[in-house]
Amino acid sequence: MDPINNSIHTFQTLVTDAGYNNKARLILVTKICRIKPQVPGMGDATVFWDLDAIDDFYKGEMPDWPPNDDKLQFYEVNELELRDNEWLHLYAEVALFSEWADDLSAYMPFEMKKVVVQTREDVESSMKLMSRNAIFYMSFNIRGGRECRGIVRRTSDGRTGHMCLEARCWIDK
Repeated sequence: MDPINNSIHTFQTLVTDAGYNNKARLILVTKICRIKPQVPGMGDATVFWDLDAIDDFYKGEMPDWPPNDDKLQFYEVNELELRDNEWLHLYAEVALFSEWADDLSAYMPFEMKKVVVQTREDVESSMKLMSRNAIFYMSFNIRGGRECRGIVRRTSDGRTGHMCLEARCWIDK
């Protein structure tokens, strides 16, 4: 629903589960993410990813947990941003799904405790959350009080609709 004029639009997306690789337990790749065009044949879902457009820092094995490296740019998301950016909860769900690929309703709702964003993009701290390429380190409690730690690496080659999420999750005892 378009909140401006209350008109209904069809949202179109193409998501592929690329399996496991580089310590990621789940890799989701999108090639389309848009309002569905009204004209048939408009938009090309066959455009290949430009892997050379992604910084090498975001390729290869997933990190284990935030390294202690002052040269990297980290930003801890504050409580207001956690509330205002509900998509961070979706990232936590993706991480959790990477560990338990079944019905997550038994683990929900969960409480987001902390999110740290790591990026090499040269942007102000408040904008790191919106970086095209970033790694999100999250800790959250699932129903029943168990603490989870998740990592989601988001990359994009800069083409409209192209985004990749790689995820890992640990359940702390």
